[in-house]
Amino acid sequence: MKKTLRLAFGDFWECFDPADNLFTELLREHYEIVLDQQNPDLLIYTPYTDLHRHYRCRKLFWDSEGDPPDYAFCHGALTFEPNSA
Repeated sequence: MKKTLRLAFGDFWECFDPADNLFTELLREHYEIVLDQQNPDLLIYTPYTDLHRHYRCRKLFWDSEGDPPDYAFCHGALTFEPNSA
């Protein structure tokens, strides 16, 4: 039996489908995914607004445009920015 992961997405584009995307599919290999915008275990977010500041959970920053992550607000990042950490 897989462990349950409550997952939320923040600041994604208008037609983004939280139930059908690369992140959710990859995580489903190891977790039972429950989409939960109110009380997630993990928030995956983009840099377009500051919505992520309202969450108190693990946060993964994602960007495909070259914006650097602010590690004061996230626990990890997937970007094209080089990382020396």
